[in-house]
Amino acid sequence: MEFNRRRSLIISSFIVSLILIITLVVMKRFFITFEMKGISMNPVYNENDLLMVLKTEDIKIGDVIAYQTEDGAYIIKRVIALPGQSVVIDDDDKIYIDGELFESSYIHIDRDTESYAGGMSYDLADDEYFVLGDNLHHSIDSRATGPVKAEKITGKVVYNFAGIFSKLRK
Repeated sequence: MEFNRRRSLIISSFIVSLILIITLVVMKRFFITFEMKGISMNPVYNENDLLMVLKTEDIKIGDVIAYQTEDGAYIIKRVIALPGQSVVIDDDDKIYIDGELFESSYIHIDRDTESYAGGMSYDLADDEYFVLGDNLHHSIDSRATGPVKAEKITGKVVYNFAGIFSKLRK
């Protein structure tokens, strides 16, 4: 009787360990985590939020992506234009994609803060994305650094662990 119980415990432990190892391998292969730095994505993502990024090339307008800059830093921004599209930003911070006014509920414009100069226009190449920070006047994004090359994109944000960790801290 004791032998069967011990054997059952060993088998259960082995199965749990195997499941944990497989889960970790899958997570490492398909996901990466980033800590949000700065206020450029407020109010959706805040300073020190831990974000899960799915490694993918399937990027759409509205996706929040993680990409690597020339100096190796990872940045989180929202995609507003896809390869082949044209982007115009006028003096009032109105954004036009392929000639149509781009409106979004997530881009926040702080009228009390000075913006980038208007009158910007970009024609995106077949491997370029135009990205903005949600907190438009507190973001260094494609308006300052130019479009993001597809090869620099790590993936898109799929989960924010902020709610979990804020509850644990209390």
